[in-house]
Amino acid sequence: MQPVVVILAGGAGTRFAPFVTNKTMWPIGGTPLIKHTIDAVIQGGFRSILVVTNASNDSYIRSLATTIDGVRIETHVQAEPKGMDDALIQVKDILGRQPIFVVNGIDMVDAALFKQVFDAIQSSPHLLVCGRHTEEHLPVGYYVLKDNKVIATVEKPTLSEKPSDIIRLVADYFQDASEFISLFEQFSNTPEKDSTYEQAQTVLLQKYGADLITYTGLWSKLKYPHYVLDVMNIYLHGVRVFKDSQNTNIHPTAVIDGAVYIDPTAKIEAYAVIKGPSYIGRNVIVGNHTLIRQSMIEEGSTIGFGSEVARSYVGPGCSLHHTFVGDSVLESKVNMSWGTVTANLRLDSKTIRISLPNGTIFDTLRNKLGACIAANAFLGVGVSTMPGTIVGSNINIAPHTVVKGLLVGTDNK
Repeated sequence: MQPVVVILAGGAGTRFAPFVTNKTMWPIGGTPLIKHTIDAVIQGGFRSILVVTNASNDSYIRSLATTIDGVRIETHVQAEPKGMDDALIQVKDILGRQPIFVVNGIDMVDAALFKQVFDAIQSSPHLLVCGRHTEEHLPVGYYVLKDNKVIATVEKPTLSEKPSDIIRLVADYFQDASEFISLFEQFSNTPEKDSTYEQAQTVLLQKYGADLITYTGLWSKLKYPHYVLDVMNIYLHGVRVFKDSQNTNIHPTAVIDGAVYIDPTAKIEAYAVIKGPSYIGRNVIVGNHTLIRQSMIEEGSTIGFGSEVARSYVGPGCSLHHTFVGDSVLESKVNMSWGTVTANLRLDSKTIRISLPNGTIFDTLRNKLGACIAANAFLGVGVSTMPGTIVGSNINIAPHTVVKGLLVGTDNK
């Protein structure tokens, strides 16, 4: 029996603030992230998909069910974002004792991973998990290995406590959905309620051991605001040159250097320079004497005269006017007035720390990081944002203001 792929896409994404777009609906190359996940699953060979959704993405995902031939896509709305375990409890009656393959709707991976899983489960393993080798020490789960089987997971170990160099990916196969989900009740009242899924999985890992697929491709998840840049870069890694030779919207003096996708509806003005890998979306205007490097410009945005955008994500409907945007994320309909600059490098060259609205403060381990600016923010003439600045939605910032740290909740007019 072929498994049902259960895509977890019902979360609220509180750690993604100040951005207000649901993570699964975040546009990457003109397409919501959840569609990239579904496409990769289908390319891997799977044909039955159940997406646990929320109010923000359910109607969009249901619309996909009528446009993808030969694939059954169903949705179930998770009324409240209560975690991975609750998402599966919500659909336990639908799943019954079927085999399931659980994946995260906000992970960006290559379809090759899903093809590896699809091929491996043809031999009907009881459990199968996916991991990724890394030399870095990351604040994630690590697998415990014994005799080439995964027997446990250690969540966020210290460097000295790491049981292996294989980090856990949310890409888990269970031969019997009900056997797994029935274990959740044992851990529902424990202090570690947030890790109910992992604790239940560990019971099965210790009972059976799991086959391991070690994924070697690119991977990122849309967890924190600046992670948009990682997801963007995975997409840009696969960009191929697309420039319609008949497109009269590209001025003959414009320079397109490297792998650059330019939508046929985009307009590239005289003496603009675009260096790949880059993505220029629908109805984008790239003005005279602009420079775009290794960036993604989403639908309807204008990169005005003399602007430079470097290694940044510019979301739908943004407007830039003779600005510098470096290593930054602009959500949507952000206005950056003449002379606005996002500084992206500390004077002391140390790595950049960020402060989030939920109180989280952490080191990004990045030497370069500009600003993360939420939807409908308006930055006046000559505004400067310091490295790692977080700006909330619908905020107006007065001309010639220097912004650093966290700015949310009130207008600065």
